[in-house]
Amino acid sequence: MRSLRLSFFVFTVISFLTQAALAGVSDELRQRVEAFQSGMPVEAGGTPLLARKALPQYYENNAFQPVWLEGTMLRPEASQFAAAIAESASHGLNPRDYHQGEILALLAAAEQAPSHSLLLDLELLLTDSYLLLGSHYTAGKVNPESIDPEWFANRRNVDMALVLAEAAEDNRLIETLGSLWPAQEAYQRLRNYLAGHRAIEREGGFLAIPEGSALKPGMRDPRISNLRWRLVQSGDLHGSFSTNEDLFDEALHKALIAYQKRHGLAADGVVGRETRDSLNKPVAERIDQILVNLERWRWVPADLGRRHVLVNIAGFGLRAVADDRVVLQKRVIVGRDYRRTPVFSDRISYLVLNPTWTVPRKIAVEDKLPELRRDPAKLVAAGFDIYQGWGDQQKRIDPLSIDWNAVSRSSFNFRLVQRAGPMNALGQVKFMFPNKFDVYLHDTPARELFSSERRAFSSGCVRVERPLELAAFLLAEQNGWTPEKIEEVTGSLQTRTVELKPPVPVHITYWTSWVEEDGTLQFRDDVYGRDGALRNALAERFQMQ
Repeated sequence: MRSLRLSFFVFTVISFLTQAALAGVSDELRQRVEAFQSGMPVEAGGTPLLARKALPQYYENNAFQPVWLEGTMLRPEASQFAAAIAESASHGLNPRDYHQGEILALLAAAEQAPSHSLLLDLELLLTDSYLLLGSHYTAGKVNPESIDPEWFANRRNVDMALVLAEAAEDNRLIETLGSLWPAQEAYQRLRNYLAGHRAIEREGGFLAIPEGSALKPGMRDPRISNLRWRLVQSGDLHGSFSTNEDLFDEALHKALIAYQKRHGLAADGVVGRETRDSLNKPVAERIDQILVNLERWRWVPADLGRRHVLVNIAGFGLRAVADDRVVLQKRVIVGRDYRRTPVFSDRISYLVLNPTWTVPRKIAVEDKLPELRRDPAKLVAAGFDIYQGWGDQQKRIDPLSIDWNAVSRSSFNFRLVQRAGPMNALGQVKFMFPNKFDVYLHDTPARELFSSERRAFSSGCVRVERPLELAAFLLAEQNGWTPEKIEEVTGSLQTRTVELKPPVPVHITYWTSWVEEDGTLQFRDDVYGRDGALRNALAERFQMQ
């Protein structure tokens, strides 16, 4: 009985001391967090805290109780989280942004001689790191609008203070962090290729192809041995080796065509200057491409939609997706460099069959006014009507009655409308998602342009190859709208607006590297020169804005 009373006494004393220690920790946490919240610079372990909004919010909501301490001891999750910080490198992020060096140094010191102040520093640094890393997994490290005014991302912003609170309560700190990565399989596939390219870099990089005349099938040339091994490195040539390594054999020819297709090159099976330049890009440049496109995936909405349309500007392509399966792929034409197609997400709410085209003012004064000055009859022949005024005050103008040389950009007060028909700039159909950019998807009468490998020819809108197939996809779940009916209506040349119920999400993106559903890695040229600024921003030490 005396032994039981003694045990109870010892337990009570230990419990009292632990509670006292926790009360002291909470009080010190409160003081430092409140100083941080007030705008004062606060350091932990010699490094500034960064999560100025989320960190105070978490501790305030949780009565300043520690996350990583149990009494006067570190929880096991502290060292586990240190490993999770290191894993951020596999996502293309830099562990130094999350206090990796400082946390490892404090953990090592705590093993040797733990102290109250050291543990408090660790508590704050680990929390700060968790909140930052979690926010970067969900919304990206870089705010896209800070480096590109034409990028309007619908980022996956989450309340990281709430995420941390729920993870701590459920004892799922590490598992919860892993759940914050982009859920799309394409992100994980690209991440796997990052690891593969880093392995190639550690082994010395890609083998270069020396300059010289074009390499063609059937040729013998000492450089062909380099070409063979270069295509093995990139995974385009598998287990097929000629006894004569300097011979351009059929297996090498097929492998080169596969490489050219993956890189958006003319797939002619010949190593000309353009293909050689592509083959000779250092692996570090390809790693950079993967890094920036992993970041772009972190800017993408978590839910793209059960049925959605995805446009890749840099890839000049469109795909329609239903229930995680690509059901349609089309070539597209995007904006020229000086009229770039913006990046944003929206919803296609209706489509117009046999549309008319009201020329946007920018295009009217920059493109059409010079044409009117040269030959107004040419625009009339192309099906354009010219109007002044609106509604009841609207009147149609004879373009031959105007001295267009006397009309300036500022005094241009006309509306140009092109009638529906085979010459209409929008073709047979346009897909509408009203937005501030006045950008949409549409057909084009200039279908020969789709044969070009690089298709940046438009004034900002996206022209779609064989658009009636996209119309059939969008209308597939609306009664009566069969492909045959769509053909019938477009053949009538009568304008018809069809509302989509429900609207279908559309995501206009910009990826210079991605992985197809079959696992094929793709690279494309940076047509708008957007990769460099993002790569530089990713390389900079992170600081809260």
